[in-house]
Amino acid sequence: QNQTGTGGNGGYGGGIYSTIGTLTVNSSTISGNQLGTGSAFGGDGGGIYAGGTTYLNHSTISNNFASHDGGGIRAFTTYLMNSILANNTASVSGPDCCYGINSLGYNLVEDVSNCVISGDLTGNITGQDPSLGSLQDNGGSTRTHALTPGSPAIDAGHLTQCPATDQRGKARPVNQCDIGPFEIQSLESTTNSSWPEDTAVSFGATMVTITRTLGSTSPLTTTVTKE
Repeated sequence: QNQTGTGGNGGYGGGIYSTIGTLTVNSSTISGNQLGTGSAFGGDGGGIYAGGTTYLNHSTISNNFASHDGGGIRAFTTYLMNSILANNTASVSGPDCCYGINSLGYNLVEDVSNCVISGDLTGNITGQDPSLGSLQDNGGSTRTHALTPGSPAIDAGHLTQCPATDQRGKARPVNQCDIGPFEIQSLESTTNSSWPEDTAVSFGATMVTITRTLGSTSPLTTTVTKE
């Protein structure tokens, strides 16, 4: 949730500005950053502007704004693996990414306009909304965008390259994980139609809805407590 100035130069890199060398982002969320409306030049890279080589792994870039190009990312040499670029905006071109992305597989890029994706396209998803929750405390030391039930990113991640834990420190499966830095846990998404009466169930911090179907002998009270 950073913002650049609004003078003649609208600024570069609302969230991260890196000019040389290699930038590596692992299991992170870059969200809610924006660039000022410079009248002369600038305004590129709402989430990230990078002049060197950038690696984005198991990360999400979402809800960033550029007053010119590259709402999510404007980087010259970008490698993307198991990451989400979505829900970013730009006033001129490239809402999610600008120019080119070198894919390393299993990414979700919602809007590919003005963004050429090349490289390993295995498992890539384009043109779909990842159905992210709002940026909030979902556990762990930093805020995240939870994957809501039905998200196309769930169980669509890399088959072999996922880290042991997500951004929150929650365990990821040995095999195919979720795309992005958030790994939905079993009790955060499980639907169970046969809980015995008086059963206590912990839904974690990302429960979206609970629905109870009442039968002829069911009690009329359901109590939900957030711990």
